[in-house]
Amino acid sequence: MPPINTDRFFIEPQSLGPQTKPLPANYLHVHRTLKELVKAVGTFSRTPSLPLPDELVQLIENFLYSRAGKLDESTSERVHDELLSIFRQDIAQEPKRYAAFLAILRRLRPLIGQPEKVLQWFELLLPVINHLSQEKDLAAETQGVVLDILTADGGNDASSFAGGAAVPVAEKMMILWITEVETLRKDPDPLQEFKEQNLRETLLLYGKKRPKVCVLQTQRSISLLNVVK
Repeated sequence: MPPINTDRFFIEPQSLGPQTKPLPANYLHVHRTLKELVKAVGTFSRTPSLPLPDELVQLIENFLYSRAGKLDESTSERVHDELLSIFRQDIAQEPKRYAAFLAILRRLRPLIGQPEKVLQWFELLLPVINHLSQEKDLAAETQGVVLDILTADGGNDASSFAGGAAVPVAEKMMILWITEVETLRKDPDPLQEFKEQNLRETLLLYGKKRPKVCVLQTQRSISLLNVVK
């Protein structure tokens, strides 16, 4: 019996069809870092404190630095969804945890600052303003995160990764403030006064940094309120 030619059982590499594109060199590192980030934020949110721990701040900064110039929608969506889960599970019903969580959102804004995400957070966090005078650091953190959105470079530029959120947030803030003013006229209340004062101060600071845009948004917000009425 002649010997079997085993060469015919071997397939040349090019005959296997299109090759799978190799993963980026830093894929595993980024994936691991994202997992670490989500885990750290989740653990911290159950017993939060201010100022944020140095280790957590460093982890957030390292992650953002590793993604600088290459932020992508999939990573943004993953972080956004994880934060929503943490908020609903550990934060929403615990006003004393609001301030520290806002501090985290503020640091992660470059990653989750797209208009649709910001507006979702705006609606979810509206109850926060009812506790501004009751929880330590809450007023400052609330004002800080709102001003970051309103005055960020590219905040009015919808083409940038985390841009375009300033206009809709400004409109909502102004409508919210005007509504508070009208409520106070009808029924004065110390807590309402503190809320109105904080909203007014935030808008004044916004106006100083973005005067032309602020004037336009004020006019538009008043027009919107008149239409609603």
